[in-house]
Formats: sequence, C-alpha cells, structure tokens
Amino acid sequence: MGPAGGGAKPYDIDNYSGRIARIIENSPSIKDLKNQREGIISGYCNLVKKSQLSDYSYSIRQITDYIDNHYFEEISLTRAAKMFNMSSSYLSTRFHKETGKSFSEYLLEKRLDHAKQLITKTNLSISAIAEDCGIPDNNYFSRVLKKKEGMTPFEYREKHKK
Repeated sequence: MGPAGGGAKPYDIDNYSGRIARIIENSPSIKDLKNQREGIISGYCNLVKKSQLSDYSYSIRQITDYIDNHYFEEISLTRAAKMFNMSSSYLSTRFHKETGKSFSEYLLEKRLDHAKQLITKTNLSISAIAEDCGIPDNNYFSRVLKKKEGMTPFEYREKHKK
C-alpha cells in the first residue's frame, strides 16, 4: 500500500511545471531566479510528500502528521498507539508496512531534517539544536547525525552553512 520511493502523480507534475514556467517567464533576472530556487525545490518536495501521504491509510496519515508537528516533544510508539487507540504492535506493523520505515526511524528522520535546517540557517549551539529537535542527549545527537550524514554537527555546519 505505501510508496516504495518518491514520485508525484503526472497531472500534479504537469501543473507544477506550468507554475515553474510562469515563474521563469516573469522573472526579471537570473539573480531573481536564483533567489527563488529554494522555494521551487521546496515546492516540488512538498508535492512529492503530499503524493506519498495520499497512499497512506487515514490512521497512518494522522500519525505521520502528528509526528511532523510534534517531533520535538517526547514521542514514543506506546504513547502514539494510546493516542490513536491502537495496540503498539499493530501500530508498529502497520506503520512499517505503509511507510517502509519503523516508527522510530520516521521520528528520527523528522528530527534530523529539522536539525539540519537549524544547523545551516542559525547560529544556535549544537546542544540547543539537539534539544529543540527532541534529542536532549547531545552525544546521541552527534552520533546519529554522523551515522546519517557521515559528519559531525560541526562538520555539517561548516560544509552547508550559507
């Protein structure tokens, strides 16, 4: 049932392509287009995410929405199962079947996505970023980021800071 990879529906891609074409046509300069680049990419990523989520069951969409909006809080599979009136084992099995990820993998991915944005776009300390993302253990935060990205938070900041 869940999506194996990315992919928006052809109709949606065509609509979005038309919007991008209008942005390009109405842009007064290449510099203006460069300034809009991040928004264009972000818009496409949101389109893909929306398409992927439409393949999830209603209950899994509710849970992924909850995680997406509360990743910085203390969330556990057990707590989510209670909130959505499911057993932990049912939620775990269903979540993995539909998303292709375990509950904890999905949660950690959301936390790290937010952390990477904060690392590159702010001057907050690494410990403040880790806590803001729901990972109060600074050493654990550094280990998981290094495992996912191949570099420590400080190295990631140096490489990606604008």
